Amino acid sequence: MNQPLVQQFSQATQAVHCLIPDYIMLTDTISDALLEKLETVSIPCKKKLIVCIDHDTPNSSIAVGKKQRRLLNWAVKEHLPIEKCQGVGYIRLLESYIHRNDIIAGTGCHMACLGAAGALGIQMTEDELWETIKNDKVTLPHPAVLTISLTGTMPNYVSIQDVALAIQKEYSHKIDDHTLIVFKDEIGLTTDQRYDLCHFAQQYGACSALFTEETISCNTTFDISATQPLVVLPGTSNQTEYLGALHGIHVNEVFIGGCRGGKLEDLRAAAAILKGKHIAYRLRLVVTPATSSIYLQALREGLIDIFLDCGAVVMNQGCSVCWGKAQGILDAGEVLVSTGSYHYPGCCGDASADVYLASPCTAAHCAITGILSE
Repeated sequence: MNQPLVQQFSQATQAVHCLIPDYIMLTDTISDALLEKLETVSIPCKKKLIVCIDHDTPNSSIAVGKKQRRLLNWAVKEHLPIEKCQGVGYIRLLESYIHRNDIIAGTGCHMACLGAAGALGIQMTEDELWETIKNDKVTLPHPAVLTISLTGTMPNYVSIQDVALAIQKEYSHKIDDHTLIVFKDEIGLTTDQRYDLCHFAQQYGACSALFTEETISCNTTFDISATQPLVVLPGTSNQTEYLGALHGIHVNEVFIGGCRGGKLEDLRAAAAILKGKHIAYRLRLVVTPATSSIYLQALREGLIDIFLDCGAVVMNQGCSVCWGKAQGILDAGEVLVSTGSYHYPGCCGDASADVYLASPCTAAHCAITGILSE
């Protein structure tokens, strides 16, 4: 096992850390320019590179198929590990690759979610990733470490995503892109729950986040007991609002899936609400398990039956509506309640459409009523 990460950062005095990555993640979102560079060099750390085809699957156009095929052909030539259409790459890494204190580099916007396993996910530009691949080294500015001890009992009517948004409201003024958030779990969270807390930490500005089993002194304690359901409002800022403050927002589409809403615990929570019900007649419900293994387990547990019986369309594993390029695309003026990660104008279709981010439980309730409200 690698040296404990928190110990490395807390004891270090240097301004910049030079770290050796355990894995480097490449997805089908990389640019043609980076792929051209990769095709011209000998890769010194082949076992560390993992190629994930997970965003636009099955490919939505000839151009996308051509790009994915080129990436796959290169990966096969280099004998690299390939995750081809098995689901969202981050969760596939958690399922099959990474361990505590591992360091993973990639260009993805959700690299911090790997902190659910006690690993450090580092997001970088393509130029930085290129240097990392060539030199087998990550250069990381010394982060300001914010340690948060999680205590209390989560109310029955809230989800861990609500807790993550409540933490954002509490600590956003202390967080910037040089902040590493370290969570100390005092309440026994599952890996799925830890995933969402790390995921949202990066969404609201931290450079990364992780859970630690080390004995550490925490800057602050967050009691989850008073958490209320929250949603992220449409737009370019991470502005949140209590669900109870929203009234009469008619919804055209609900998405339960992606890496934040398609984990097994998310599907179970949504299915418990949807069982025996039917979605609003004017509304589309798209459900997407995050990975193949989650899809299979959801089938075994009868969750897929529940989704189909209530009127949902169940898509293949992957990013789906969250990616916003091939499935569930919004028309002008439509409203989406999503368990995805994005809510900026045009992220899931027409730029005039509104996207509200919510927990799987809130999304499931909304699918039944057709209205976003408490």
